[in-house]
Amino acid sequence: MTTKLPCKSKIRFSKGEDISYYPRYHAFFKRKCTEYGNKFSDAGISKKFLVYFESGERIKVKAPWGEVLHGTVGITTGWKPTFLLMQRSNQMGSSITLDDRYMILGEKSGSKYRMFTQPK
Repeated sequence: MTTKLPCKSKIRFSKGEDISYYPRYHAFFKRKCTEYGNKFSDAGISKKFLVYFESGERIKVKAPWGEVLHGTVGITTGWKPTFLLMQRSNQMGSSITLDDRYMILGEKSGSKYRMFTQPK
């Protein structure tokens, strides 16, 4: 028996896709929704970073001010979460919050970054 959560995800998923397609984020969402109830909102989550939050892969992004940064995608723990760029593996927090203004340039493959022809 599944329990009805007091809140709904604000992320717009593609046709045939839903929140359960991302198990790590789905577990986080259920836990926080139960903890905060109607106050919880994932409106600050950028869908393009969900895949990298799930996989833990290192990515290279271009910040809105032009700087190229790299790291893994983490998430804040409050009632209105957002994705963070964690630049070191032992990092406990980050001041770099990821949103739709950041362009994904590539992902780490082995010891090198595989760059995309069209940034996401």
